[in-house]
Amino acid sequence: MNAEHRERLTAPLPWWLVAVGAGAFTGWLVRVATTFEIGLVVAVVTAAAAVTVVAAYGAATVQASDEGLRAGRAWLDRAHLGTVEPLDAEGWSRAFGEDGDLRAFTFTRPYIRTGVRVTLEDPADPTPFWLVSTRFPASVARALGHGD
Repeated sequence: MNAEHRERLTAPLPWWLVAVGAGAFTGWLVRVATTFEIGLVVAVVTAAAAVTVVAAYGAATVQASDEGLRAGRAWLDRAHLGTVEPLDAEGWSRAFGEDGDLRAFTFTRPYIRTGVRVTLEDPADPTPFWLVSTRFPASVARALGHGD
């Protein structure tokens, strides 16, 4: 039995700071044109909305086990799993450039610079491979039975 891998692709701290800063800046702009109270309400509402968007985007998960691979809502059953290649930052960049394929399924986050490339063994599926962001590509490969 292989190890299981579960990872939440949480957004980095700067994204959270920008969300709060957007609220503060918007509130300040409104405050200049209206009253302090209205500016404060706008700041709080805008920051809350921006933080909610960042939280939702960072709530995406990657799960790998003997049963298959889940990337967000997408599922790749073990029966259709081909090779699993852990990609470092250079390999990840190449996967979207010279080694890329527009038919590939991608589940990526721009703040994660590593991932896995999983080929499909399903003749009925035109998708040649999946590219999935993960901070721990070797762990995902091991969980899917391809690794050390």
